[in-house]
Amino acid sequence: MEDIELPKGSEPLKNKQHELFCHEYLIDLNITKSAIRAKFSEKSARQYGWVVFSRPEVQERIDFLKSQHIKELGIDAFYILKNLKSIAEWCMQTEQILDKDGMPVFICSGDDEYAAAYKLNILAHSKQMN
Repeated sequence: MEDIELPKGSEPLKNKQHELFCHEYLIDLNITKSAIRAKFSEKSARQYGWVVFSRPEVQERIDFLKSQHIKELGIDAFYILKNLKSIAEWCMQTEQILDKDGMPVFICSGDDEYAAAYKLNILAHSKQMN
């Protein structure tokens, strides 16, 4: 029978604090804050965070967890570039932007400056909702 090799970093780390550090690191990619949230001393969090972060098994675990997040979200480089392209094209459009009723969202206010065509009155809107 052939042994199946698991991907590097797929197994939780034996050191629970290091495992917690890996998960915390993915929140904001901040080593010091991750070390503090993983219950390392605040005084030594920066130094010890770097020590933990530099360990090969921690790097492998972080890489694996990142890849799992990417798979779950369905995001890849093509998805990001495609959406950035559509945002850039939307921002550069020369045609007037209209709302769902066909009214202009922005109007020229004079000196080639654009302003919102209308304002949302939150108080009046919330009274209508009640």
